Amino acid sequence: MFKLSDEQLQQLLHELQQRTGITVETPRWLLEEYLGERSAELGMSSVQGYLDSLKDDLGSRAEWLALVDLLTVKETRFFRQPAAFQQVRQEVCTRAQADTIGPEFSVWSVGCSTGEELYSLGMVVEHALRDSGCATNWHGIGTDVSFGAVARAKIGRYPERSINDIPLAYRSRYIRCEDKDQYWVCDRIFNRISFFHSNLMHVENAPFAKFDIVFCQNVLIYFDRITRLHVIDQLLTRTRAGGLLVLGAGEDIGWHTDQAERISQDGVTTYRKLGGFENG
Repeated sequence: MFKLSDEQLQQLLHELQQRTGITVETPRWLLEEYLGERSAELGMSSVQGYLDSLKDDLGSRAEWLALVDLLTVKETRFFRQPAAFQQVRQEVCTRAQADTIGPEFSVWSVGCSTGEELYSLGMVVEHALRDSGCATNWHGIGTDVSFGAVARAKIGRYPERSINDIPLAYRSRYIRCEDKDQYWVCDRIFNRISFFHSNLMHVENAPFAKFDIVFCQNVLIYFDRITRLHVIDQLLTRTRAGGLLVLGAGEDIGWHTDQAERISQDGVTTYRKLGGFENG
């Protein structure tokens, strides 16, 4: 049985936090099970042997990536926070009707995991634009620290149990079934979306332009307070003037800014960046 001493556990969690900014809350027994399986795959028989292999900066990069993939894929599903998606729809419709949306509209799903969140956003934006009779082009970017999650998101294929979370109005338009229990996001959404690996610890270096909507829900809860506040500042920097920054409930505690105003809506933590509307 693979067992971690208190010192080894703290060493590992500290190193993970330094590399990803994330505080891993995986139960100890499950973490030991994960590491035991991984050590067996690598032919290592001791705890310390595995931990020592992570110290070699040149040889350990691939193993750190594998470990991060194992421990950081967050729970996700289509339309997980209905109130937040409703606010996005309302935003797109309002701006389309007021003619403040411009020729391009962009959304960023931060911590996109296996893609359900960004595909949900894509369906909402596409649906709202077409219902408003607006010819604006849109595109979506999804980023995550897990290479494995990003790889799965790029496929755009999900089992029936996942698809059942999508409201019928969207499911009937934007989801297609080609194999038994295998459903695909339709090309109208899929072709406008891209996924990339990105570490929020270095969000200021991400090679992206500004977005009309930055959607970051249930991600920042895994960061310590100082890192969380820094990341929110950087996300606001990547939000266009007049655009929305959508956060998870309570994730903005302790954050203050004079560059955005809080939008009052039950169940959603949203800020509008000041400065009028900056069209893409």
